[in-house]
Amino acid sequence: MTTLRRVSCFLLVMLLAITQANSAQQSSLGSIVSAVGARMGTSPASAGSTVFGGERFLTGDDGMLLVQVGAAQLYLAGASGASLRRIENSGEAALEAGTLSVSTSRADALHIDLGGATIRPLADVPSYAQTTLVEPRVFLITILRGSWEFSYRCERETLREGSSFRLYLDRARPCGDDHTLPQKIKVITRPSRMGILVVGAPAVGGIAWGLHEAFESPHRP
Repeated sequence: MTTLRRVSCFLLVMLLAITQANSAQQSSLGSIVSAVGARMGTSPASAGSTVFGGERFLTGDDGMLLVQVGAAQLYLAGASGASLRRIENSGEAALEAGTLSVSTSRADALHIDLGGATIRPLADVPSYAQTTLVEPRVFLITILRGSWEFSYRCERETLREGSSFRLYLDRARPCGDDHTLPQKIKVITRPSRMGILVVGAPAVGGIAWGLHEAFESPHRP
């Protein structure tokens, strides 16, 4: 009986170890390609380190971080922060501070969370987007390559290559309320002007699309 118990305990320990190993492998999202003055969690980030779902990244003022996530690459500029998690069969990078850029050739590889709003590539073509947290609930979105889909609650819009937008997030009422439907203005993209998205504005309750009246560079915060 004692021998049987020992064998049973051994098999149970082995089963738990295999289960934990498989779980860790499944939650692995990618690896760090390059890191300078960056941290992953509470430890310094280093090239070659495996990245798992739930990781948080921070870069110093002069730091940078490049992470490979499947068919996508995530780049954090200096003085930036982001978290990474698995969403079904893809990844989600949530911008928490500074500037986050994503390049990918697969539409389902990785999407960017901006305070509850998301942007993702529309097709399996080379796509590149840069996002910056300007201030709480205010983001700058620049689409450098490909077309990306912007979504927030029940709203969907297409962001075209070469366009740049400021995104203002406000408290939005739930979808399905007819009073929340916005009066949308057609987006006009010009090199010297910047589009503006206002989400959940009290007077509109949805996404208002317009054109920033001030002439300025699309790359200016």
